[in-house]
Amino acid sequence: MEQPAESAESDPRPAGPLSRAYARLVTTLAPLIVPAWIAAAVLAVLYLPAMGQGGALAGFEPSGSRAAAVEARSAQLFGTPLIARTLVVQRDAQGLSAAAQVRALGRARAGRDRALPDLRGVLPLVNARGLVPASRETGTTAISYLFFAPDSSVDDQVATAHAFTAREVSRPDDALVGVTGVVPARLAQWHAISTALPWLTLVTVLLIAAVVGLRFRALGAPLVSLAAAGIAYVISTRAVGWLDERSGLSVPQEAEPVMVVLLLGIVTDYAIFYLESTRTAHGRGLGRWAAARTGAASTTPIVFTAGILVAASTGALVLGNSDFFRAFGPGLALTALFSMVVAVTFVPAALALLGRAAFWPRGAPAEPAGPATAGRRFRLARLATARPIALVAVLVCVALGLAAASGLRDARLAVPLMSDLPGGDEAAQAQTAAARGMAPGIVAPTEVLVEGTGLNRSAAALTRVRAALAREPHVAAVVGPGAETQRLPAGVLVTRDGRAARFAVVLSVDPLGANGLDAVRRLEADLPGLVREAGLAGARAGVAGDSALGAETVDGMLADLLRVAGAALLAAFVVLAIFLRSLVAPLILLAASVLALAVSLGLTALVFQHQLGFDALSWYVPFTAAVLLIALGSDYNVFVAGRIWQQARRRPLRDAIALSAPGSAKALVVAGVALALSFASLAIVPLRSFRELAFAMACGVLLETFLVRPVLVPSLLAVVRPRVRGAERLPRDPETPTVAG
Repeated sequence: MEQPAESAESDPRPAGPLSRAYARLVTTLAPLIVPAWIAAAVLAVLYLPAMGQGGALAGFEPSGSRAAAVEARSAQLFGTPLIARTLVVQRDAQGLSAAAQVRALGRARAGRDRALPDLRGVLPLVNARGLVPASRETGTTAISYLFFAPDSSVDDQVATAHAFTAREVSRPDDALVGVTGVVPARLAQWHAISTALPWLTLVTVLLIAAVVGLRFRALGAPLVSLAAAGIAYVISTRAVGWLDERSGLSVPQEAEPVMVVLLLGIVTDYAIFYLESTRTAHGRGLGRWAAARTGAASTTPIVFTAGILVAASTGALVLGNSDFFRAFGPGLALTALFSMVVAVTFVPAALALLGRAAFWPRGAPAEPAGPATAGRRFRLARLATARPIALVAVLVCVALGLAAASGLRDARLAVPLMSDLPGGDEAAQAQTAAARGMAPGIVAPTEVLVEGTGLNRSAAALTRVRAALAREPHVAAVVGPGAETQRLPAGVLVTRDGRAARFAVVLSVDPLGANGLDAVRRLEADLPGLVREAGLAGARAGVAGDSALGAETVDGMLADLLRVAGAALLAAFVVLAIFLRSLVAPLILLAASVLALAVSLGLTALVFQHQLGFDALSWYVPFTAAVLLIALGSDYNVFVAGRIWQQARRRPLRDAIALSAPGSAKALVVAGVALALSFASLAIVPLRSFRELAFAMACGVLLETFLVRPVLVPSLLAVVRPRVRGAERLPRDPETPTVAG
């Protein structure tokens, strides 16, 4: 009887003896594996700490920060800091009453407050005429800078600030707007993330269930996927919480939602691959155990390799210079490893126990395509792998990709804290009021520290320094040594011994926006010459404050991006080279992933900067998206190339590409859509940075799913197939065995 033309979907996928042995083991032990994982999840909940329970809010400055060192040096020389990161804003656009202004200025104090023990000082400021030359208002706004004990926690600082307002800024004519600053903004971000996290998890689970259920038209398939994801979620998050407690390296608040969607997404992807292969085996008439073993044997090497690759790539974040990313990396790597381990054990074991019930009510899949249809599909796919046609496809994909990636040329980065928050948040509203009443930079002034000798006798030179600082781009006001500050207590702006002087520089732009960071970079570069020209030739100067920290963070991130992305690519290359037994194929696959990454980030910059009008992207978004998309793109590389290489055991590479590409498409599309929806759900977090990350990740995954893997990668392999030697070196397997029951 004439055999129908083969398709990648109906063709049994070759599996090596090790894979077949593992498949037999995991299905034989299925009655033990499934309850063991359930018990492990229960024990993790009972005995391991939850992720993020006791971790402090992670800062964003790089290690060895110059700005942090200058700030610490200033506090040491003067005995008190100049920079306060929590402030109370009062504003009445019609003008604060004289009594309210007097009360505001009367709140100045230094030293411990018995009623508020964490409070160490209050520095009030009213927008009197001339205080902020760039301001168009006078007498409308009062700001009280609050200084706290060094060991005061973020929660305690914000709670004390609200207690301060309840006690001292409570009269109707005080026109209280709220508490703002870097510290309240970070706490508000944390609250926004923690509040959204349960909804994010629920929506992601529902989306995954819908996608898997619709693909397989079954109730059991999404239940297997969600059970695996749930077990991996519980154990991973508890393991990360335990690691946090032991290492003291707290996972950043921004990492938790990313870890959740990454875990749910990749476990679902791996489950889909097992479900597809097992269902195909059932469709060929195999029994419950034989189908589960066949599916496990063909899928486990791909999932195992993909999991190791994702873990190695995300683990490269530990090479970053910022504590933020060094803490981010282990959590993501652990998440990927646990996801892989659960997938390669629990999923095939569950499918072995359930058998065809996993695909109820649809049951067995539709019959494979008949001879005419399969042959026609193969001929079309083989035609597409002809070198001239494949070359045209590659050129079109690359041209479109480069055009879409052009948005990267104008991409800028910033550290938006207050501007990251929803407009109705107290910290955001208070920051807006302060910016309107005085200047945007009033909520996060920049400190300039000058060290030398005899500065207490250099009033004229210090006045020239202050005037020069005021002429710098985007500077709205400078508070420093001079006639109008003589009423301040001695030692506030110039040390009594004359060894140091300091200035507070208020920017006319968002101090943590792209323009604010550029202004501080320019100021820092100009500072040595500026001090020298003022007549302080022997003095040295430095810059501190959140703008300076933000500039260092962004600059360090760009340097980290090259190092960490390079390490992630190297890790992916090594894993792919071992898996594919080729050096050329991994380079091709990774080049395609890099193109998809560039397109994703370029489109993100175009949408958020050019269409929505933001001045920059959030600083960690490109970095995080780059590492994740490299890892996940390589993850899909393993699936697509693995299918091709398995077919290449039995036929020439061109035929293997033609057979595998259409067969891979269905599983790849379902997995890609599920993962894209998982990342898109990050937009539930009401922070601008998360919406940028959601767009970048969803866009990147969809590009991988619908363009890179089904079109660009097969075309690239077809173009360079004479140089791809790994597939030809695979042992030939003319008769692919089915794993017997």
